[in-house]
Amino acid sequence: MPFDVDAACAALGLDSAGARLSPLAAGAYHAHAVLHAGGESVVLRRCVGSQWGLRPAAQLAREYATLGALHAHAPGAGPRPLALIGELLVEELVRGRPFDYASDLAGLGASLAAVHAVPAPGHLPVVDAVAELGADGRAWLARAPASPAASLLARHGSKLPAHGPAAAATLCHTDVNPGNLVVTDEGRVRLLDWEAARGGDPAWDLAHALPPTTTCWTDDEPVVLGERERGVLLAAYLASGGDRAAVARVPALHRAVAFRALAWCLGFDEGAAPALTTRLRRLRDANFVSAVLGRA
Repeated sequence: MPFDVDAACAALGLDSAGARLSPLAAGAYHAHAVLHAGGESVVLRRCVGSQWGLRPAAQLAREYATLGALHAHAPGAGPRPLALIGELLVEELVRGRPFDYASDLAGLGASLAAVHAVPAPGHLPVVDAVAELGADGRAWLARAPASPAASLLARHGSKLPAHGPAAAATLCHTDVNPGNLVVTDEGRVRLLDWEAARGGDPAWDLAHALPPTTTCWTDDEPVVLGERERGVLLAAYLASGGDRAAVARVPALHRAVAFRALAWCLGFDEGAAPALTTRLRRLRDANFVSAVLGRA
């Protein structure tokens, strides 16, 4: 389905004469383009599938509402929502460079603290992180072909510890990986792709940002963070007003985060998103799975 340039221009009050599109990288569930019209540039986001079983219009409506709540409480933490036109979300084009683990961990910690200062919006489900990650991981694992990695993961998933909800649920991104981060010229880390947002324990985002299942989610050389790097992110999070109790809960969530991430990689059909092939094959490797589970 093509992007509706005329509808986007009309919604924004832009002249569609001479409007043009330039491509942006697609994700697993969304296609993107940059619309250039009337001297402005904005992102068009179209849903091609929902991991939550929602119709495209409903999926984008939820994301639009999430971006609105984020912008109201923590402007600049994510893209500003501009318009929702049926199955098309129009949002601010966030300009910047790719996230770099060597230089941007403190900035990510500060941005996550700002996100977690936002109370859980009423339109989002409020969930227990371990229960959600465990159930979703088992569903993905059921779709995965039989393999040594799948067998290892099934044994791991049967032993997830109980966790329970946080005392106060906040807005959580739940997919804090390098592909969803942009660093502005001012050094601020901004979070993109709020499709998977939940209300829940802020420790969820911290636990997702740190393990190899996330840091190796790149087409470049994989990155594995040591204790020093983890300390940089968590110290910046606390210095920016982050929840100290949430930091203490991070280790308890690592096992569930690793289980769900690996199960998704094993169960996802790479034919649906060929651009993800390099990342998926790296994380599906039995030796990688074994090493990650040994650390979790």
